[in-house]
Amino acid sequence: MLGPRHLLLFLALIALGALAVAPRDGTTAADAVLQAFGDHDGRLVFQGTPRYKKLNGDYLSTFNSDLEPVLIFLPSTSADVAKFVKCVQPFVRLGLAYIAVRGGGQQPTPACNNVAQGVTVDLRNMAGITINPTANSVTLEAGVRWGTVYQTLQPLGLGVTGGRSNTNGVGGLVLSGGLSFFSSREGFITDNVISFEVVLASGQVITAGPRTNPDLYKAMRGGGNNLGIMTKVTMRTFQQGSFYGGSVFYPPQSFPSQVDAIVNELNSPTTSETHLMISVAYSKQFEAFGGTLGLNQVYYTAPTAEPPQVLKPFTDVQPQIDALNSMRNMTLIDAANEQTSQNTNHQRVAYMNLHVKMDSATLKSAADIFLAGIQPLHDVQNITSSLTLQPYAVSLLEKTSNNGGNVLGLGPSNGPIMSVLLLTWWDNPSADSLVLGTVKSVLARIKSDASARGTLIPFIYMNYAFNHQDVIGSYGSGNKKFLQTVSNKYDTRGLFQRGVPGGWKLFN
Repeated sequence: MLGPRHLLLFLALIALGALAVAPRDGTTAADAVLQAFGDHDGRLVFQGTPRYKKLNGDYLSTFNSDLEPVLIFLPSTSADVAKFVKCVQPFVRLGLAYIAVRGGGQQPTPACNNVAQGVTVDLRNMAGITINPTANSVTLEAGVRWGTVYQTLQPLGLGVTGGRSNTNGVGGLVLSGGLSFFSSREGFITDNVISFEVVLASGQVITAGPRTNPDLYKAMRGGGNNLGIMTKVTMRTFQQGSFYGGSVFYPPQSFPSQVDAIVNELNSPTTSETHLMISVAYSKQFEAFGGTLGLNQVYYTAPTAEPPQVLKPFTDVQPQIDALNSMRNMTLIDAANEQTSQNTNHQRVAYMNLHVKMDSATLKSAADIFLAGIQPLHDVQNITSSLTLQPYAVSLLEKTSNNGGNVLGLGPSNGPIMSVLLLTWWDNPSADSLVLGTVKSVLARIKSDASARGTLIPFIYMNYAFNHQDVIGSYGSGNKKFLQTVSNKYDTRGLFQRGVPGGWKLFN
């Protein structure tokens, strides 16, 4: 006989159309997943075990490791993901559970890939790579890391627009835009996607491409993980050999000249083969050099026997710290290894960003605001904070309309554009309030200054955003409305519209 509580739940489930998988009284989402999959093959990892501690601690940022899901689910196939989605549908729709999806765990935005007291789908066991030489493509399962992709492609003389660090996961980059060593020539990472395999909120596994579900395909190119769980992505490959690049460190007094050099090159480009990043940073690790240094990370992606002339303004800066100069001919694996060595896991990590027109005065002012504004952080233990400038060349922005376009809201008429990125790492959670408050204040002052100069561009890059930034809104009202329309069409059960607390939402 149904009691009052049972009856209310029964009626609610009828209204929601989920009776076939209705949660029984007292049953949790974790219970339902356990009943569906069992605990014999290691796919379910619960709190309180050594394996749970290891998996949940393996994020780039401890902001995400601090979040403790009730259950970590490790699927091996798209069918596993579909079965899981069907299990948790009714709980999420009733507000009884949240889910998060993790690929590589390298995006540091709090709550973008983990969830407190919910269920985290960890895709690391889905790491297959299939090369199709006839189609000049490679299909990647969503849990693979870019370093493994490069190790597979490089012996074949092939490249792909992928992450610049070996540890970067595939999913976070292809769904949010993505920058690679080859972006000036090939476009955003997402602009090189041929198709997605995605599990919808219904549990259906579909393909989204230019001719099959093209609206979902476009929405996933920049829309993040708001629309479904990506389980595979097929990407275009190209011939790629070794190239020239590396890092140069120098005193901060030379940074303004490097700003002029990068603005001059991007405003009158001589090639689409460059990938340029210039930074000014304060770090406890730089105390022997005064605490603050300039850093150029520059690449020329075409084969060359000699150091290319286009890089000389950045590689020949004087004075420089010769012992730290790593410029050389390198492979894609070499370049990704070097970028990986400059990253640190298991720290507090905050990325924040904005974008401006390619204007020297604006960028020099941003550097001045940054260096003055972060002085209160100099006493924070083991802190590193940098302002990094990354240009979007017109040649990059010309690719944004390829194969149906993306939803980022950028195009060649915007460019060239400069990404202004604030990167901060520290150890002690007790410093969170000071660090985050300081960096947010610096970002606000840079934004206000650029706005007053008429050089601010209202775009925020998802991979480099903190959770107080309105990424989806920055794509423009038309793109946001399009994303909402696509979400309503494919997420008919509202599984992903709910998001996770603190994560990105299409419906904010």
